[in-house]
Amino acid sequence: TTTTTTTTSTTTTTTTITTTTTTTTTTTTTTTTSTTTTTTTITTTTTTTTTTTTTTTTTTTTPGVKLECLNYKVLDDPRRLITNGNGTSASTIPFKSDQKGWDYSSSDWRGPGWYRVMAKGGGTYIPEVSPGKWHCGTWCPGWISGSHPQQNRTTVEATFCFDCWEKKRDKENRTSSCRGKQTGKITNCGDYFVYHLSKTQRWFSYCVAPSIKPKSIDTTTAIQYNN
Repeated sequence: TTTTTTTTSTTTTTTTITTTTTTTTTTTTTTTTSTTTTTTTITTTTTTTTTTTTTTTTTTTTPGVKLECLNYKVLDDPRRLITNGNGTSASTIPFKSDQKGWDYSSSDWRGPGWYRVMAKGGGTYIPEVSPGKWHCGTWCPGWISGSHPQQNRTTVEATFCFDCWEKKRDKENRTSSCRGKQTGKITNCGDYFVYHLSKTQRWFSYCVAPSIKPKSIDTTTAIQYNN
């Protein structure tokens, strides 16, 4: 008997697999875009056309005529007449005043300025003599202490006095016949005079007369007025 021994040799082959990891690095490039914004400013110019209408008043005057002889206010209230009143308070109530803003303001008083006297009944002047207290529609009537200018187109300074004299209270003198003095002006306009007057105190009012120096005052009958 033949014995055959078979020896099997097993060869183990070890295969080593090497895994290579490839790392891919991605580089991200950030591109910054700068946007330049151009702002266009549109300026709108508005042209406003203003049409001015100029009214030209042409006044034809005689060379040398003073402006106040053409541009004046008027004293025409007959209460101002030198014959209005008989020297007693009752004959001239209510007492008028040449000032605005109260109940007894003279109806023809338009504030300080140039005035021409044109009172109904003949009053064309402010007299240079005092009419006496309680005449001319007021308590203390105004008169001129001085003279009117005699030459045409001449202006003079003037003192306007107001007579508040009472004999029983001032027996020795008449200084109170020139109370509340006002400084003004008188202009000779040829055929008439104009007076630059200021506002008065209460119950003081400018008197008017038919002449510059009336010789007598008829006070036998007072002129009666209700306002």
